[in-house]
Amino acid sequence: MQIAKNLLICTCLISAIAVIWVRHENRVQIIELHDIYEQRDNLNTEWQKLKIELAAMSRHDQLANWARASHSMFPANEHSVIFLRSQVASAADRELSR
Repeated sequence: MQIAKNLLICTCLISAIAVIWVRHENRVQIIELHDIYEQRDNLNTEWQKLKIELAAMSRHDQLANWARASHSMFPANEHSVIFLRSQVASAADRELSR
C-alpha cells in the first residue's frame, strides 16, 4: 500500500511539473507570435511606403517623358545653369556683414 501511495504522489508531482512547463512554453510561444505579428505589420507598412514611392517615381518618369516628347524639354546640365542673386538677398547680406 505504501508503494502505491508513493507512486501516486510522484505521478502527481511529475504531472504538476509537466503542466507548469507546458504553460511556460505556451507563454513563450505567444510572445514569439506577437513579435512575428509586429514584424509582419512593420513589413506591411514598409511595403505600402515602397509602393507609394514607386508610384510617385513612375509618375515623375511619365511627366519627364511627356515633356521631352511634346515640348522638346530636357534636364539642364550643370554647365548651362546660371544662379542669380536677388537684390533683396544682396542687401540683407550687406546688412549682416556690418
